[in-house]
Amino acid sequence: MMIDRDAVRSLELVANARGVDQKKCLFGVMNHTNTLAGARLLRTNILSVRMIRLPLLLYLIPIVATLLSSYYQGSSRVRRGASL
Repeated sequence: MMIDRDAVRSLELVANARGVDQKKCLFGVMNHTNTLAGARLLRTNILSVRMIRLPLLLYLIPIVATLLSSYYQGSSRVRRGASL
């Protein structure tokens, strides 16, 4: 199942709203692929709707929150790649 066009545009999933810099969207930030096939697969995965299990989501939210708060506080622990 694919996300509708208006949602893709407003969330800037694969293109910037201004259309100037393609690296300023979710796809541009995440695209570190080495091949065109890898980039196509990444784009497809971003645009497809996947059901995530609630327990997995509840497990990941505090981890992401910790990483973001450490990053914005300038913690050296995150920059050195400390494991959680």
